[in-house]
Amino acid sequence: MSVKLQGSYTHKLDSKGRMVLPSRFREELGQNVVASYCIHIPTVTIDRCVAVYPMDEWESLLAKLDEMPSENDDMRYLGKVLLGNASEQEVDSAGRITVPQPLRNSVKIVNDVIISGQRNHLEIWDSSTWNSFNSDELSKYMVDKWRKDGP
Repeated sequence: MSVKLQGSYTHKLDSKGRMVLPSRFREELGQNVVASYCIHIPTVTIDRCVAVYPMDEWESLLAKLDEMPSENDDMRYLGKVLLGNASEQEVDSAGRITVPQPLRNSVKIVNDVIISGQRNHLEIWDSSTWNSFNSDELSKYMVDKWRKDGP
């Protein structure tokens, strides 16, 4: 399945840590998803957001992990963090999922969130973290481009 999730939406978490998935994303995600840290392979970096994967994309990510050398300390760490914090979710009848409390605490999600489509998964960011990230990354990109291509 080729998932095509794109765009960003502003939402709020309710008092139980649930959020409504944008209707535009629900069909692509399916009924069962997995929430965990947002990890990049092979660089083994973790963004300050929660990633939500459709089940088939999650299984594809696990297959990539299986291909990585297990004697590598970074890969062992990645597996522990990613799998140890993974939470299988079923989208409820109102189109909501629960963002697990440990993940919310770790990436400092409070109430206002940005849900960003990233081709094959969603990222859930605290809105202020997202705004800082976007500003910083855009500035970095523009400086790097200017250095490479000139003004």
